Amino acid sequence: MTCELLEELKAIGVEVIPQGENLAIRPASKVPPELKERLRAHKAEVLAVLKARPATCAATCYEIEPGRWVHRPWDGCTTIPKPKAATISKADCAHCSCTGECPCPACNLRRTGKPAPCLMCQSEKRQVWLAATRPEHEATAWTQ
Repeated sequence: MTCELLEELKAIGVEVIPQGENLAIRPASKVPPELKERLRAHKAEVLAVLKARPATCAATCYEIEPGRWVHRPWDGCTTIPKPKAATISKADCAHCSCTGECPCPACNLRRTGKPAPCLMCQSEKRQVWLAATRPEHEATAWTQ
């Protein structure tokens, strides 16, 4: 309910800003009376949502569980989520049995019958291999 109310206000060009235990509404003249009443009725909830939201978030960003947010950059959110760390190391790779090279079609892209750098645990070597073995017709397509 609270997120819907904030989205309705944003849609008509109204910004809601928490100021202590009050809400600043800019411009207040755009808010229809029925929305003002709903805002008053849900003031505590709106304050809690706005205070919990990072300052770099848009009004439409929301928390799905403690510490996990859905960010909406198309609405102006500039929060950049931290990338997750890679979970596969060479020592744990079940794809190539920890050899670093794999003969499967996913790794060698059927460019060669020989093993290629494993796409799961050798991503940097794989990028170099991909560039070096790029078929000629692909190379000319990019230069046209």
